[in-house]
Amino acid sequence: QVLMSHIQLLFLGLAPKVTGCTSLLSSSYVVIDVLKDTRKRQTTYHRLLLGISISDILYSLAFFLGTWPMPRGSAWGAIGSVFTCDIVGFVGQTGAAGTFLYNVTLTTYYLLMLKFRWETRRLKRIEPLLHAFPLSISFTMSIIGLIKMQYGGAVYLCWIGKYPADCDSPEMCQRGYNYVKYRYAFGYAPVWLSLLYLTIVMFVVYVSVRKEEQSSKLADYVEEDHANEAREHGNTNIDNAREERMEVEEKIDLSQPQPQHLPVPSSRQSTRSRTSTLQQTSDQRKAAALLKKKTEKSRRIMMQAFLYVAAVFITHIFSSILRIVLDLNPDLTRKEAVENFFPLLLFGSIFSPLQGLFNCLIYFRYKIARAIKNRRQGGAVKITKPVVQDGKKDFNLEEWLATRNASTPIPMPSNEEVGEVHLSEDESFDDEDISYDEYDYGENDYF
Repeated sequence: QVLMSHIQLLFLGLAPKVTGCTSLLSSSYVVIDVLKDTRKRQTTYHRLLLGISISDILYSLAFFLGTWPMPRGSAWGAIGSVFTCDIVGFVGQTGAAGTFLYNVTLTTYYLLMLKFRWETRRLKRIEPLLHAFPLSISFTMSIIGLIKMQYGGAVYLCWIGKYPADCDSPEMCQRGYNYVKYRYAFGYAPVWLSLLYLTIVMFVVYVSVRKEEQSSKLADYVEEDHANEAREHGNTNIDNAREERMEVEEKIDLSQPQPQHLPVPSSRQSTRSRTSTLQQTSDQRKAAALLKKKTEKSRRIMMQAFLYVAAVFITHIFSSILRIVLDLNPDLTRKEAVENFFPLLLFGSIFSPLQGLFNCLIYFRYKIARAIKNRRQGGAVKITKPVVQDGKKDFNLEEWLATRNASTPIPMPSNEEVGEVHLSEDESFDDEDISYDEYDYGENDYF
């Protein structure tokens, strides 16, 4: 039984190091991708995602270090001290609070964009508040925990906990005797409130986008009905014009000199009416197409928001269930908790630091999908060299797109210098995130 307990603690010590390192590298990749692109650095969406990723790096670092910073002998692999555990606990608490609070601000961003149709300029005006909210609260929580000496060993990482781990009274505990209250105040309660907020916002966004889809379908129906009516009306006008012309020709005395053009005033009116009807139909088609494009993009952005929210739920579900179970069994010792609820502890240690990985997969999901598609088709798209013919060089759009962010990009030639423009069927603009253009269709287009 003792040996089994050591094996369990060994797994709990190693699992968060693997997943923490994976999430740390994933978030770092997102940070690098945003920082190296000038256009992305200028958008609210990417800057919020940058805040989430940096916070997750701090959070994942605490999981990667795991038991190492804990006071020597207090856990498997512990080689640190109270001071090192304080530092890692402060960093981990800052990253944890910053991550889920930045998810709140990102979801608020989606709400303002999809439900209330805020423009880019209006969103940028409140962007400082979207950053100040998670940063101020996360640092305040971390500083309070440091001042109150609440950081200690928390089974597999340095977080809010008591030291020594087996103390059961204020006299025996050097720190963290009331750690459960602080965990609720700085951890579980804010996370659960955030999850509730995310759920409500996603429901509101879904209802809004759903109504938009219904309006788009109705517009398609009306546009098709008007098009059929216009075609029928146009054919009727032509038939009427022909009948009127035949009536005029029957009344003409062919023995008398005739004017060069026959009077057909009704046909002219019919032509004007038909032209006006067709113009109205064309405008209706443009409006319907515009609404359909807007609806499709709204749905894609909504799905992106759903995925980010789902990542938050997955990373916190096991630790939340464990917390509730432990509260329902307050008499369990630490050893009994590890033995009785080892699966929840293990899955919590695995999934808690994985939000960085999930965010990275969501952020690059279109690139991943294109890579899989190209692999199935026998390889990636090959870029061919330009061909000079009749004094004009064929312009390879793929090559220009691939180097447009380079320090010395290929210049875009003029129309007189370009022969044939090459672009493969599978090539599409970089769209690893739907909100790249801030959902800004232009002030006179949609909003």
